[in-house]
Amino acid sequence: MTYAGKYKQDPYFIAAIIKEESQFRPEALSSAGARGLMQVMPATGGQIARTNGIPAYDQEKLFDADMAINIGTWYVSQLMKRFGNDPLLVAAAYNAGPDAVQGWLTKNGYSAERDFFVELIPYSETRAYVKKVLRNYAEYKRLYDKTTRISDLSLQRTE
Repeated sequence: MTYAGKYKQDPYFIAAIIKEESQFRPEALSSAGARGLMQVMPATGGQIARTNGIPAYDQEKLFDADMAINIGTWYVSQLMKRFGNDPLLVAAAYNAGPDAVQGWLTKNGYSAERDFFVELIPYSETRAYVKKVLRNYAEYKRLYDKTTRISDLSLQRTE
């Protein structure tokens, strides 16, 4: 994945998000209007395009796989910076929004018991989403990353 390298993100994590967001269908369109492989909202895509100097952006470009992955992966990289490179928190923020996740952290804290934090996510859709993304992420690492041992798949924070 070219953009995973460009934005220094784990390609297996990006693939896990894409699988859950669109089932790898570039033409995916949600009822809320999110578009493409990484289900980016048009306004968010426009903001990211302006920030990154992407010329001639329009919302239809989110259906282009290359554009969708570029914009979505950049957004993931920003969430990783905000949430200490923690895939669990980033998956939650990608689905529910970073302000919601920050609120949950403020209210509930974040202990070493990651499963407990997931179960405290008040949005059932986000709770299920996080579980699926992290499960797929671990499975992609197991299948494709021959340097990863099974014992390394605990999904601890990446530094």
